[in-house]
Amino acid sequence: MIENMYHTERKYEGKPIIIDIAEVGGHYEIAVLAKNGFELEMSTCYTIDEAENIYNGYLQKYPESPAPLTGKYQKLAD
Repeated sequence: MIENMYHTERKYEGKPIIIDIAEVGGHYEIAVLAKNGFELEMSTCYTIDEAENIYNGYLQKYPESPAPLTGKYQKLAD
């Protein structure tokens, strides 16, 4: 069972996204979703190994964005 094993929430380009694997009727769906439910990308496969590979590929394709600079740190950067 993969429940909660492959679920990542992060910010990508300042926007919250979810990368997740779901087992649906004998196959796996790997999705990258915006928090509002908009689908950025989705793949379907039939083995957990392939699903893990796709999931890891999405993690690399959509890296965590650093928080924007604010206050004295933004002034220092300017």
